[in-house]
Amino acid sequence: MVEHVVQQLGIAEIGWMSRYLERKPTRHVHRAEIQAHYGYRDFSEPP
Repeated sequence: MVEHVVQQLGIAEIGWMSRYLERKPTRHVHRAEIQAHYGYRDFSEPP
């Protein structure tokens, strides 16, 4: 699946992806930044 998305986005090098999740808080920090930027809410939050 990742390979398919990489191909669609035209990303040539994906070696860095394995290092991305080495620091566990990174994914949560980035999720929160994206959520705040686009105004997304958790499904558990009331409307």
